[in-house]
Amino acid sequence: MKKIRVGLWVAAALWVNGGAQAQSTALVQGLRFDVSYSLLNVKNSTSSYDPVGIRVGIAKPLWGAVEAEGLLGMGVQSGKNNLNPALTTEVGSIVGAFIKPSMALGPAVSGFARVGLASTQIKNGDTHTGLSSGLGLNYALDAHMRIYADYTVYKFSDNLGISAVNLGVNYGF
Repeated sequence: MKKIRVGLWVAAALWVNGGAQAQSTALVQGLRFDVSYSLLNVKNSTSSYDPVGIRVGIAKPLWGAVEAEGLLGMGVQSGKNNLNPALTTEVGSIVGAFIKPSMALGPAVSGFARVGLASTQIKNGDTHTGLSSGLGLNYALDAHMRIYADYTVYKFSDNLGISAVNLGVNYGF
């Protein structure tokens, strides 16, 4: 897991360094809103759960192809325990603030990295805060709308982490 996080941080640094390169339809400049469907995996020190969630976000360009992004997610379906399916857990809200560099990979495709901080509340009442990072791809449908897929890791401690595969759409002004 540490190698994945280090790799994500290195990828983000490389994107920040090269992010101001080619501009295309894939890189929407301006305020952006998005919504996604999230397949979550909650892992603690002894087991894991697989709830489902939704996530909304807003992003604003800072400079070049680097955005500031805020995300709010919430669980919409509890996940079953991998060892005992009778046990379930629900994810409360996930709130995050990120720096998100992007790079055009073609006229309609761009890649992005996400690094920042996030906080979540598992439905047992505990609140956890930690570093988060992720990678994803956008595909531009037109000059304003994109569909995307990303993988984001919310690492809260050695005993708790959440990973999410997100499929969504965003609209930029």
